Amino acid sequence: MKEVVEELIKNLISSIWFRIFLFILILLMSGVLYFVVKTPDVKKGTVVDENEMINIQEDVNQFYSKEDEGIPEESNDNPNTMNAKDTIENLIIKYFSYAQLGEVDLFPSTIVGERFESDFFKFDFTERDEEIKRALEGITRKQQLESVKVIRNLWVMKANSSRVVIDLYYKDLKEPIRVNLLIRKVKQIEGHHSEANMDMYFVDTSIWELIESIENKEGE
Repeated sequence: MKEVVEELIKNLISSIWFRIFLFILILLMSGVLYFVVKTPDVKKGTVVDENEMINIQEDVNQFYSKEDEGIPEESNDNPNTMNAKDTIENLIIKYFSYAQLGEVDLFPSTIVGERFESDFFKFDFTERDEEIKRALEGITRKQQLESVKVIRNLWVMKANSSRVVIDLYYKDLKEPIRVNLLIRKVKQIEGHHSEANMDMYFVDTSIWELIESIENKEGE
C-alpha cells in the first residue's frame, strides 16, 4: 500500500498539470504578497476630533489671510500641500475637517482627480459649488460630525492603494456609522521644480456612494 501511494505521488509530481498548477499558485502568492507589501500603513484610533478641526480651521484662515494680503503663491503655505511627506491620517483629517467646515474650495483637493470629475463634472459649472456643498452636508449630516476613528486597514488588489475602515461619530447619534474609504497614493510634482517629486494620498471613493452608505446606516 505504501509503495502504491508513493508511486501515485511520484506520478503526480511529474505530471505536467501539477507543474502548471504549482506555477500558477506561485504567481498568485507572489501577487498577493506584492499587494500586501505595497499597502500603505495607517494609524489606528481617533484621528479627527474637535481639536484637529480647530487646527485645520486655523491653517485655512492663515492661508486665506495670506491670499488677501497678496503674498506670492509659492511662498504661501497651502494647507493642501504643506506636508511634502503626506500620510493617510493627514488625508483623513483634511477630508472630514474640510467637509465639517464647509470648505467648498479646499475639499476637492483631497480627492483623486478622475474621481472628482466623475462625481461633479456631470453638473453644470454654475451649479458645481452648490453640489459640493450638498455633498459636504451629506457626509457630515449637516455639520453634525464630531470625530472620526480608524478601525483597520485592508489591502486591495491595486498597488499603492488600501481600503480604510472608519467609524464616523455624530453629535446626534448614540452609535457611530461604519464606512470605508478607498485611498490611493499618487506621485505629484511640487511647484515648478520637476525634480521635487512627492507622494500624496487622495480619496478614491465616490462621495455619493459614501453618502448613500451613511444614509443607509443612520437607522441601524
